[in-house]
Amino acid sequence: MSLGRILCAACGSLLMLGLLLPGEANSAEPGLSDLSIVEIEAIAREAYDAGELDEAILFWNAAANRGSVTAMVSLAAAYEESSVSNATAMAKKWYRAAARHGDVIAMVSLADILLDQSPRNRIEARVLLRRAAEAGNAYAIDRLRSIDASPSTF
Repeated sequence: MSLGRILCAACGSLLMLGLLLPGEANSAEPGLSDLSIVEIEAIAREAYDAGELDEAILFWNAAANRGSVTAMVSLAAAYEESSVSNATAMAKKWYRAAARHGDVIAMVSLADILLDQSPRNRIEARVLLRRAAEAGNAYAIDRLRSIDASPSTF
């Protein structure tokens, strides 16, 4: 069994026992604080690839809370796949955090969520798409064109 699977199992057990709350993995899990962000992200990716979404979320959360923008985006995307009740809110939270750090994928992903939720969000979504378009993101450029072509739907 790999170190990642051992840590995943340990964190999963602690979560089930209520001894570890999501977001506290980097401080409460013995040995996790000794791992680098890159190592934690690798464990998260391994868990994700193995179909262990809850464990992946736990580890990406630890890396995101340490400031990893890559983990923030991965965590947000994982929440979009998740069935937890606040999944969309958590995805928006982490995409917004990564977007503040300049991550173009986070900007586009958050804009899409906002536009899918409500036309009231179109101003924030357009700002995000403009920033992504200015960074050269082709999808953002096309999305802005489609919004401009059909303003009544947005």
